[in-house]
Parts: sequence; structure tokens; C-alpha cells
Amino acid sequence: MHRDFFKFQIANRASAGEVGVLVCATERLAKFFDSCVMTFEAAKRHIPYLAIGIQMPILFIGIEPVDFDGVGARYEQMRAFCEENGLLCHAFEAAFGAVVDVSVPSADAPGDSGLLVDFAES
Repeated sequence: MHRDFFKFQIANRASAGEVGVLVCATERLAKFFDSCVMTFEAAKRHIPYLAIGIQMPILFIGIEPVDFDGVGARYEQMRAFCEENGLLCHAFEAAFGAVVDVSVPSADAPGDSGLLVDFAES
């Protein structure tokens, strides 16, 4: 996200752009992507801080399906494929309503050093 803001500033200084347009998924949609996806809500939280360094207007656009039926159907297809190959997965309803913790464990924590993902229902 910060790279995008920096690129907007470069474009503005080089007179190569008048307005920045940032299109990103909402938090509800981003649950089904990589954990490093910037969300519309996260981008909006940065707006107060942008006035310090960004001198061009930025249009923020959040995208999300009208309904998640298609996403749910594909999720269940992939879940069935994973389970056929020995990997247990949560049902779509559990994942869709999940509170996803993507905090990085401290170096002192036992176990592997990957991201922690908790699919606890809210």
C-alpha cells in the first residue's frame, strides 16, 4: 500500500498524473486472498496521514461481490479437492464469518515462524 502512495507522489511531482486511483478488496473479500492484500478499510484508515506527504487527490475504490454465492461454491469445490488429498479445511460458512488473526508470532514463541491464522467464528 505504501508503495502505491509513493508512486502517486512520484507521478504528481513528475506532472505525469492528476489523480491517483486505488482499487482494493474489502476486508470481507480479502479473507479469501493472500494475507498481504491491502483492503479498502485499511486504505481509508491511512487517509488522515496522507495529507502530510501526498499532494494529489486519491480516489479509493473498494470492491466486493454483490453476493458471495459464487465464491462459496468455488470455495467448497476447492475444499473437496483438498480433503480428497488429505488436507482438512473449514467449511465456507466458518471461513466467511471468521475473524482472521494474521499476527506474526514473536521470536520467543515455540513452533514454526509462519503467520498465525485463527478461523474462530465471530
